[in-house]
Amino acid sequence: MKKTALLLALMLVLVSLFTACSDDAPSDIPEGYAEATNDAVDFYFYYPEDWTLDRNDGLIKVIVSDPQASDDISNVTATVLSVNSNISSIEEYFDMFSDEFQKSFADYREIGDRIEGDNSLTVCYTGSVAGVEYKYLQFMLYGGGNLYTFTYTAPTAYYDAHLEDAKALFDSVNFKS
Repeated sequence: MKKTALLLALMLVLVSLFTACSDDAPSDIPEGYAEATNDAVDFYFYYPEDWTLDRNDGLIKVIVSDPQASDDISNVTATVLSVNSNISSIEEYFDMFSDEFQKSFADYREIGDRIEGDNSLTVCYTGSVAGVEYKYLQFMLYGGGNLYTFTYTAPTAYYDAHLEDAKALFDSVNFKS
């Protein structure tokens, strides 16, 4: 009888140890969101759980999943690039590529003021591709010789519909410790 009780007690201890180490621990992911990250990047962010993680390698792309609007191809892409050490600011870096944007996008133009922060820059612009006008909100962070770029892209007609979600995604960007 004592042997059985001892065996039962030992099993209960083992079960509680395995349960304590399970993956069922609460996470810091906000309710209604999913996390995007991978081993190729040193950052993570949260996106609405009803969006779709479309690409997850060195580039992360989440897309709006709205079966009611098949022409809504709104998305957020996240990239990280090593930056030339001759670049003194994010704004200088962005200006280098704005000439390329003008070649790539018909009717390219910046909208509103650039918003500068500590090692960050947010820019809004429009441009047409294949006859469709898009609106872009680009959030860039610079650190450790890398430029982190998060770009919300939406057909102009859908831009405002997902803007708050995109801003919340930008606000959730964080670096792995």
